[in-house]
Amino acid sequence: MNQYLETLSETLEKIDLLLAALEKLPLGNEKKAELKTSLENAWNEVFFVYDIITELTELFTSGFNWN
Repeated sequence: MNQYLETLSETLEKIDLLLAALEKLPLGNEKKAELKTSLENAWNEVFFVYDIITELTELFTSGFNWN
């Protein structure tokens, strides 16, 4: 699962870079706002999956009894 967490973490970093670069693009305010919202939504979705995998990893490594 660590491989998935690493990939998700890298994806979050890339989205952060895209958000920072977005401000420098020669686009209208409306288009920038639309793209920013899309990137922020993507970031939230990726983080949600990251959080679930982290929680599951903690359950598996804590010796959680599934019975």
